[in-house]
Amino acid sequence: MLTLKTDKVNSMTRSSLSALVVSALLLAGCAPHPATGNWVPAEGDESGFVRIHVQYDGKTDIYRPGEETAAFRCFWAGESGAVIGLQCVLAENTDIEKHFKLNVTADQGARLEAAGKVIGFYRRSAVK
Repeated sequence: MLTLKTDKVNSMTRSSLSALVVSALLLAGCAPHPATGNWVPAEGDESGFVRIHVQYDGKTDIYRPGEETAAFRCFWAGESGAVIGLQCVLAENTDIEKHFKLNVTADQGARLEAAGKVIGFYRRSAVK
């Protein structure tokens, strides 16, 4: 009889531990990607974009100087813990597609790349 109670306790303990592990994994998957946020050109950068707004929900807007609306509207997906791939369309002509990568660097800056070439350096900004 004692064996049955021990087995029942062990079964409950295993179930509780399994639920805890699954919950921890799900919560870890919900952490925002380090690329999310607002990015503005690093000092001296002349890439042609004045702001990159990477949203948590998978959308990104890229702005040119002097424009209130985004020049590019994008969807992003994480490629690694530091890189997101951006699939974009030109806002004024959605037939024109452009692909970028935004790579968060070790110094918490970011590098914008297109066709394997670096086209700009950015820093995080609190401005929305």
